[in-house]
Amino acid sequence: MLGAKRLQLLAHVYLPASLPFLTAALRIGFAQAWRALVAAEMIGASQGIGWMVAMGGQVGNSAQVLLGIALIGVTAWLMESLVFRRIERRYEGWRGQ
Repeated sequence: MLGAKRLQLLAHVYLPASLPFLTAALRIGFAQAWRALVAAEMIGASQGIGWMVAMGGQVGNSAQVLLGIALIGVTAWLMESLVFRRIERRYEGWRGQ
């Protein structure tokens, strides 16, 4: 309408408008992948945090289970606060009302 070319529309309109939603999709994807990784370690791995929780539960070592749960939570929280929130804060002004 105002004479912008496709590349200009992509760089100045479409990309800035979609970045907050892409970041939200990355956040959700990371949460799903992290959950699946820990569950897979609980089922079929011989090392890892999920395996540590599963083995602690089998032998009745509640301290090991609680440590594993704390590690899972701290890792997810660090990714959330150090990566995804910083990215979203950068594009906060572009988000529509």
